[in-house]
Order: sequence, then C-alpha cells, then structure tokens
Amino acid sequence: LEFGDTASARDATSMSLRLRAGPKADPEEALAFAARLRAQAKDGRLDGNTEQLIASLHLRAAEKAMERAAVDAGDDAQKLNAVAWTCFERRIAIEAATGWARTAVEKSGRDAQILDTLASLLALRKHFDEAIALEVEALGRLESSDVGMSRDFQRNVATWVAARDAAKADGAIPATKLTPPK
Repeated sequence: LEFGDTASARDATSMSLRLRAGPKADPEEALAFAARLRAQAKDGRLDGNTEQLIASLHLRAAEKAMERAAVDAGDDAQKLNAVAWTCFERRIAIEAATGWARTAVEKSGRDAQILDTLASLLALRKHFDEAIALEVEALGRLESSDVGMSRDFQRNVATWVAARDAAKADGAIPATKLTPPK
C-alpha cells in the first residue's frame, strides 16, 4: 500500500491475497481483505491475476453460502430442491447439490420437479444413463395438465440421449443399453 502503483506493490498485493486465499481459508475473510486492497489501489483496480483470484474466491463464497442454505433446509424436500436447482443454474457445488437433490427426491416421494433437478445435475456431470432414466420417471409422474413441463422434460431426454450417444461414439463413455422404467 505504501508503494502505490509499482510492480513491487502489485506483486505484493497479489502475493498477500494468495496467502489469505489458500484452499482451507475462509473465502469471505479473503474477500474482505481483497476489498481493502482494492480500496487502496490506484483507481480501485488490481492486476488481472489478482482479479481472477478474487473471482474464484467469490465462487468459493457462493458454494459456502449454498452449503449453509442446504443445512438450513434440513429435511424439507422443496427447500433442498431449491438449493440444488440454484447450484445447477449457477454451476456451483455440483457434487454437493447432487447429494442434496438425491435427499430431496427421497423426502418428496419422488416428486417430478425434484426428479428433474437431480436428473439435470447428473446430466451436467455426464451421468447420462441415470439422468435419462430419472427424467423418464419424472415424465411419468406429471399430471396431464403439465404440458409445458412435459415438453421441457422430453427436450431434456432428447438432448441427453444425443449427448450420451455422441460421447459413446467418441469412446468417452462405455455403451449401455437404455431401458425405460415400466
């Protein structure tokens, strides 16, 4: 901070933030420190590498917030599903969100929308066969009046089948025969 906009000051700023942002560090504390560094920087700007580190800290802080939200949701299937869906939309904490969605599926008695959340997370993780099977199950659980949702679920199945088949053709995943549930 004493040496303003010099190369040494930029290096020291980046290094000090990296020290505070280690894998076990609290991302929110590191972000507070980054805010203090930015407030002292010329024009409030930090170098590109430091800004990338700050962006990754924001993502880690978001994951931490979603973990707190999942704990707060407890056994409430709808709240757990909302947390898992937010993770899906934001592409954060996907592995944890998959677990929360699995819990929500069981707690909900296999609600169609919650099955869709789990299927979407699994497809994102390229677990296409399970995702397709769950989405087909979700389709079977919809009411006839859920036309829009039915169309979305059918589109998901078609997209995931195509992605699965393309991955198999590339040799990325082993071929398995899909048999829809009865």
